[in-house]
Amino acid sequence: MSTTYYKPVRSFNPGIYKILNNIRKDIRNILYCLYLELVWKDTSLKREHYYLKSLIDNNVEAKNICGQIVLDICQRFIAENRTMPKVLDVGCGPISSLAYLTHNNFADVIGIDPIAEEYRILLEQHNITSPVTQYYAIGEDLSSNFSEESFDIVHIRNALDHTQCPPLVWLNIFKLVKKGGLLVHSHSVREATKEGFKQLHQYDLFPDAEHLCLEDKFGNIFNLTNDLPVEVDYHTQNINEDNTGWFTTAYRKVDTKVESVDYLNSVLKALTNSFKSRSEWTFYLEHTMFKMIESLEPTLVPLKIDINPNRF
Repeated sequence: MSTTYYKPVRSFNPGIYKILNNIRKDIRNILYCLYLELVWKDTSLKREHYYLKSLIDNNVEAKNICGQIVLDICQRFIAENRTMPKVLDVGCGPISSLAYLTHNNFADVIGIDPIAEEYRILLEQHNITSPVTQYYAIGEDLSSNFSEESFDIVHIRNALDHTQCPPLVWLNIFKLVKKGGLLVHSHSVREATKEGFKQLHQYDLFPDAEHLCLEDKFGNIFNLTNDLPVEVDYHTQNINEDNTGWFTTAYRKVDTKVESVDYLNSVLKALTNSFKSRSEWTFYLEHTMFKMIESLEPTLVPLKIDINPNRF
């Protein structure tokens, strides 16, 4: 009995493998970054990590995760309005950190996340139902999902740094809050620095007094609250000597209009830089595909060309 071995007509350029691996690990590969988030959450569910398990079981730890600040805000709202506040949790993950509010009828919570549908499927695989209604949405395009001034409270916890254009996301969530309502932001201090600016951690967030500030890996700083019509309702921070820690601030929206042209121009500049980064990434992918075709089928590319994507 004879065996026939098939060999490729042309050898594959080994340099392409390196390029493909770089694409896989590149921080601009958002699909892969989100996939890693999903894998991490899957692992946490398999190990019954206390954080997610607490949110499901609604135990004492679930109350601690929600935070006394948010709980106090909701209880105060109920006392003043005799109805539950409508709350949006931006970047909610597989199970919103505000699950305690839903379990105990302190708020009507909606969660949004770029991979909400994938999280739903993941929870189904683990026979878990999220206590919070959660939908797909991205922070840069919230106007496609909700009308302005739709919520009494918008909450975002350790997620703003994951977005492609945090200043635009922050402006969008400001628009979603009713006048007199609250933007509640909670975050680890300078988490991107701690994570080495890897994967979704591309921006440092930190407090400057009671202002919320953002810094990218190039040292560009953006004050997200200085020119917005908001007032501090509550602020707490616990920052260590090594510049790590946690901070939480609740900003009350005192007007619906953003009068500062400088603020809006800064958001536009941030969005332009985000588009530029994605455009360069797209060019890089096209360039890689072209080089793969050239390597596999040289006859299809009779003219040699090697345009550097970083030039554009």
